[in-house]
Amino acid sequence: MLNFFHRFCGRFFFWFRSELRFFLPFAFVGTGGFVVDAVSLTLLIELFPPTSVTETLFLRCFGFSLGVLFTWFGNKHWTFRARKGSGSLLFYYPLMVLGGFINLGAFTLCLLWLPLAARYPVIALAFGAGVALCVNFASMRFLVFRRRAGER
Repeated sequence: MLNFFHRFCGRFFFWFRSELRFFLPFAFVGTGGFVVDAVSLTLLIELFPPTSVTETLFLRCFGFSLGVLFTWFGNKHWTFRARKGSGSLLFYYPLMVLGGFINLGAFTLCLLWLPLAARYPVIALAFGAGVALCVNFASMRFLVFRRRAGER
């Protein structure tokens, strides 16, 4: 059993080390997308002050969409530039929306299950972002920007 665990850890470490060349730029682009999203939402709220939660959510959709456009461009032309796959925005966007729902779900579960997170919601925010980062990376790496033919 110990031999199996040792081999598994060794293989996982080798795989993870090889994926870092994609993961680090992906996280950097995602951080930029968050900034674009936050700044655009702030500007939209200043330009068109919402009078209801519905209007705020509507403006949030625009900010989110601008953030997704930023990350799509950054991932297509930097993170995964040498990868096969169209990197189509029509395929990318729904996966990012799914990642957003996963983020919200993880955030909510963390608030419900961890009393400390209920007191300090930034803990739940970080947890949700971390879970969504992993899911989004996997969907981009293995679905949108697949490996090239003959690549290990």
